[in-house]
Amino acid sequence: MTPLLTCVIQADDRATATHLCHALEADARLRVTAVFRTNQQIYEEVMRQRPAIVVLMLSAQPQTTWALAQAIQQGAPGVAVICAAQQASTDLILDTLRNGAHEFLRLPIRPEELRTVLDRIVETHASDPFGIGGAAKRGRVTAVFSPRGGCGTSFIAANLAAGIHAPTVLVDLNLQASSLDLYLGLKPRFSWVDLIENQARLDDQMLVSLLTPFNERLSLLAAPAKSEDAEEVRPEQIHDAINALRARFDHVLLDVMHSFDALTLSALDAADDILLVLGLDIVSVRAAQRALTIFQRLEYPRAKTRLVLNRWNQHSELELREVERALGQPVRNLIPDDYRTVVGSLNLGQPLLAAPPASAVAAELQKLLADCELPRAEQQPATKRGLLDMLLRRNTASLPATPPKTTQPLNLATPAAKQKRTTPLLMPPAAPVPVPADPQPQEPARSAPLRAPQHQAQQKPAQPKQAQQKKVPGR
Repeated sequence: MTPLLTCVIQADDRATATHLCHALEADARLRVTAVFRTNQQIYEEVMRQRPAIVVLMLSAQPQTTWALAQAIQQGAPGVAVICAAQQASTDLILDTLRNGAHEFLRLPIRPEELRTVLDRIVETHASDPFGIGGAAKRGRVTAVFSPRGGCGTSFIAANLAAGIHAPTVLVDLNLQASSLDLYLGLKPRFSWVDLIENQARLDDQMLVSLLTPFNERLSLLAAPAKSEDAEEVRPEQIHDAINALRARFDHVLLDVMHSFDALTLSALDAADDILLVLGLDIVSVRAAQRALTIFQRLEYPRAKTRLVLNRWNQHSELELREVERALGQPVRNLIPDDYRTVVGSLNLGQPLLAAPPASAVAAELQKLLADCELPRAEQQPATKRGLLDMLLRRNTASLPATPPKTTQPLNLATPAAKQKRTTPLLMPPAAPVPVPADPQPQEPARSAPLRAPQHQAQQKPAQPKQAQQKKVPGR
């Protein structure tokens, strides 16, 4: 059975959009899910929804449409790009196909021409059970795991997912203490249990509806609100769900439960890399030691596991070399202990790596991304700022997330955000301005007491005179 292909349309006017919708949906294999007018809106929707096909109308300046097609191919290689135009010459069609488009349609669309185009697209991706590009794509799965709770696995998983500069899905498999929705400031409606229950009829549109988007690159597949909802989930279903997600996304991050039950082992088996998180205490080190022994029995390659020491403190009684000696391998990633920064990020629902790094914790998380060879955005070097600046930046970091997805992100560019932050930052230096004027109000303050004693001194000698005048008549 041929899977249903989802389609997103970009059209400049309503008449063209209506014609495209009617012509495309006349084929039973297609379903139009969204229509947008601007290039920015269509690009954001394609990055979020990952449809099978996107149809772009050539504008009066075809170079802009070509640039959009190339951007879509770079950000979502599995999406088939079809360009359309009313009066297209042979040279224009060839130039369009050379600049990112897979197919070309002339308007008005003829059913036989559309059928031929769709046949070529379906034939190219005939072996893909989860949508266009899914069979050829095999995303990288990274599991963040700790056999002991309270080591910060959810914090690390949320920040790594927010820092990856590629299509990413974050899966909350921690039934005992799910908190990824809090770290991202989201309110999910569905969970991975819904994905497993509907996996037989899963398509692009249904998969997108089950996810909760954080931004154009990151989405969350939350844990069920009640752990008993997952009691009937089998380990092989977890494995199949992870494969379905890796067929759609470049990176899949798993926040796994703190146990070695069947569901956890199924997730760890499917992972390409395991980040084993531990704390700088003897109980956590012993738990990590046991986990490494179990990994060895499961015949996991040694390179599959990377040790991450969270809440590292140089003044701890347990030295790092003692931890490495007990575990039998080096610990190269040390996340410093900064309770105030971590709790502030959790309370704001904004991961540290969702903004330029402004703390030692964020810098070490960026280093962890680089060591794991995960794609990350180029960060501008952060300038040294005071404590007040860091607090203001932390409070304003969540502002760009409030507008809806349909707004132009160009209005939320970094320079505008800096202007909002620099306005209050000019206020503290302005406070010392009245300081040079302090001596002026002090002079009247000193002169007033000086005149007061003079006035009293004039009254005191006057009292004897009055007394003498009163005594004269008394005599």
